[in-house]
Amino acid sequence: MSELNRWWTEGRVPLHLAKRMKRDLFPFLWDMMDKRQIVSIVGLRRVGKSTLMFQLIDRLIVEGTDPRNILYFTFDIKGHGLKDVLKTFREDLQGQMDGRKYIFLDEIQKLDGWAESIKVLYDLDEDLKFVISGSSGMEIEATSGSVLAGRILKNTLRPLSFLEFLRFSGKKEMAPIHSVDGIKEAMLEGRTRIAEMVEYAHSGGFIEIIGEEKRFRSMYVRSSVVDNIINKDLKELEGIKDTDLVREMLKIFSSNPGMIVDLSSLGDDLGISRQTVSKYLRALLSAYCLIRVYSYHRNFLTSSKKAKRIYLAHPCIIESFDGEIDTPEIGRVIENVMVSNLDPVFFYRDGNKEIDIIARDRDMPLPVEVKYSSKIDGRDLRTISWFVEKRDLEMGIVATKDLLERRGRILLVPAFILLSMENWLQTCKDIFHSLE
Repeated sequence: MSELNRWWTEGRVPLHLAKRMKRDLFPFLWDMMDKRQIVSIVGLRRVGKSTLMFQLIDRLIVEGTDPRNILYFTFDIKGHGLKDVLKTFREDLQGQMDGRKYIFLDEIQKLDGWAESIKVLYDLDEDLKFVISGSSGMEIEATSGSVLAGRILKNTLRPLSFLEFLRFSGKKEMAPIHSVDGIKEAMLEGRTRIAEMVEYAHSGGFIEIIGEEKRFRSMYVRSSVVDNIINKDLKELEGIKDTDLVREMLKIFSSNPGMIVDLSSLGDDLGISRQTVSKYLRALLSAYCLIRVYSYHRNFLTSSKKAKRIYLAHPCIIESFDGEIDTPEIGRVIENVMVSNLDPVFFYRDGNKEIDIIARDRDMPLPVEVKYSSKIDGRDLRTISWFVEKRDLEMGIVATKDLLERRGRILLVPAFILLSMENWLQTCKDIFHSLE
């Protein structure tokens, strides 16, 4: 524990742990540090959950918290219970000050009965502030949902956004776009930004692979992310033994991001039952490496029963299967980027009519199509125009390669611009009206 908590003796968190550059989520987490509730940080492996914890610890020390009032422990270290960890912290560590104690618990899902243990401590001692992390959403949500209801604030840390990628890669930063003037300025650098967006799509999800050659990226994503998820998290936590089949399933999704999943057909391809496919899919979703998008219907219950599309949490996961699959064409990869950044719930499909994303604008649907091209003709806009007209919507959005214009009720906007907007929905509305 002394080795894990070197600030007890050194007064600060070592720089290699509390790295200087911070994710966009950090200010939101810091604002929660004076709240009573437990702070939860969940997300895909290697996106920086532990680093965020160390940065919060270092900030607490800088702001005046005594280093010995802060405990970090990871349950990657097996064989230790929360009760024993806290007993050692409270009784064996000399020089603690009175007042609030900050307890940072990493990979909490690996501790049996963790929610019940934390609930007891939370209810009995107001001076304990818990910050927990986990990389298995099914375990975190299923365990904490009823036990810690009203006591926990959940935060999901995703792979790097496009703007974070620019910052972490040392490229010229791009200010978040929140006005028409900002768009005009960004368009002047269009060619450069498009190239950076393509680089981001292939290698920008994880900080450690930025700027690395393809061979290293493939090895890193395979060994540090995919293999750990499948061989450790899913095998240990979900009890999945046939890890080769899970890997094969993830390979199928990587070769065809945005595919509509038919559990029976996928089961036939893999030689397993529909129920087993469903179990493996839930496990991969729980590990935050996949995104599920529902078929749009005004009634969400109906939507949840219809077909689903599956995307990767970030398309750089495709790097894991370099040499094993054909890389999807760039339009599909950019579509996956848009989905992973805009975080939609729905897509639309009716016969041969399909729309990539259906966002929610108050109680109205907002259709978004991804057409990564510099040439958009009437055929490309046929379905989204039909959808807008049928529902008498104000507008629809098409993410293009480099076109910024309005055609009737359809706004064409470059994908890199859409990825850079601070509030993309409102900003698109502002652009739409400015182009009247």
